[in-house]
Amino acid sequence: LTFEGNTEHVEWTPQGDSLIIAPNYAGFSIRAADRSGAEQVLTPPGEEFIQRFSVSRRYLAYAANRNATGNDIMVAHRDSMGAPWPYVATPFEETTPGISPDGRWLAYESDESGEVEVYVSTFPTPGGRQVVSIGGGSAPVWGRDGRTIYYIGSGSMLVAARVETSPSFAVLDRTTLFVSDHENQIGAVEYDVHPDGEHFVMLRSRTAGSQLVVVLNATAGAAVNGRSDSN
Repeated sequence: LTFEGNTEHVEWTPQGDSLIIAPNYAGFSIRAADRSGAEQVLTPPGEEFIQRFSVSRRYLAYAANRNATGNDIMVAHRDSMGAPWPYVATPFEETTPGISPDGRWLAYESDESGEVEVYVSTFPTPGGRQVVSIGGGSAPVWGRDGRTIYYIGSGSMLVAARVETSPSFAVLDRTTLFVSDHENQIGAVEYDVHPDGEHFVMLRSRTAGSQLVVVLNATAGAAVNGRSDSN
């Protein structure tokens, strides 16, 4: 899909036929997954976004380093080049925005309490904010049914918070699923939830338990188990 520059961050559109890409942190654009049609620029280059962004049918939410107030959550219209506007901009660090499947809520993490926690507020206009995690939480991901928010709790625990969103938002219960050793970078979400809600895709480091393998005569195919018949 991409052959120019350094494109590390990409998100599917809710329809599943296109992807939002962020080449070199320079604005956002959308292109069809089958490369048909022309690439469409969504937002002009400007603020450097931080790792994870989220897409709904109408909006794009991302965290940006804005210097004066640190990392803030920004929102832009998905189908136009209009100027983004701040969703939440405080002296604290707000990152990893995740728009709910119905587009009515935004989950994100903030350290305003002195500890990073997961919060949820109405979207695209913030209101009625509530804390989802307890004792620390980061990297929120919505289940496809919109009734579960997954996040990483203390001790690298993957937690499933069962929620209701109507008539108002409420956390019904929290269940620890398992302890994960997947990558967990600040401001990033290194996992995703399968549409069936039963499986996960995770980015895991291969550093632990790695081995150095030396192959002799590789071009001749003569090396077997690190041994060779010739030099």
